[in-house]
Amino acid sequence: MTEEYTRLEIKTLDILNDYMRLVYNKLLKKLGLMVDYLIDGKQAEINTELDNLLKIESESIEIKNEVLDGLSEAEGMMVRGDLMRLTMLISHLADSSTGLGYRIQAASFWRPDDTSKKLIKSMMKNVDNSLKLVRESIFVLLQNARKSIAMIKDVEELERIVDGIQRDFIQYIYDLNLELGTTLRIRDFIIRLEEISDIAADIADAIRILAVSRFGIPR
Repeated sequence: MTEEYTRLEIKTLDILNDYMRLVYNKLLKKLGLMVDYLIDGKQAEINTELDNLLKIESESIEIKNEVLDGLSEAEGMMVRGDLMRLTMLISHLADSSTGLGYRIQAASFWRPDDTSKKLIKSMMKNVDNSLKLVRESIFVLLQNARKSIAMIKDVEELERIVDGIQRDFIQYIYDLNLELGTTLRIRDFIIRLEEISDIAADIADAIRILAVSRFGIPR
């Protein structure tokens, strides 16, 4: 039974690696394009990419269900709960990515000034860096758990950087004295982008917990 669970753990982590790669390479890369289109004022392109996001979301749901169905049959697996938590966090990341797409669309009539463009690019760059780290950490977890943990040490610092940019950005938007509806839509976009960074930090914590539970690596 132990060997059976070990094989299932390996299979599950392989699927989770594919899942995170799908979310990053397809969903989040398209979000990056949508942010660029927001900066450039390309509303039609934003609408097209949002439609593409919704199609990819269905594929994400199928992978999540495949993992959870397999884990539901492994009642004695030591790290089943940790794997389920990691699965649900990646699913949350996918859902929030789609939600961010809608926020970008809602704010697409806005024409950001140069300062806003710099703040958007800075937030997106740091969010992207944190997600790269968790994606790569999941990939190497089975081969080298210690290296996996080391790779995500910077995620919390990146989260703090994004939090700081978010506070400055929202205050800057308030100071612009835009119409209330415009301000609220921009603020919703900024908040949802920051939430992606929070989820990345939660995934990093889940990877640490899984590494300790499965491989006995000190945190």
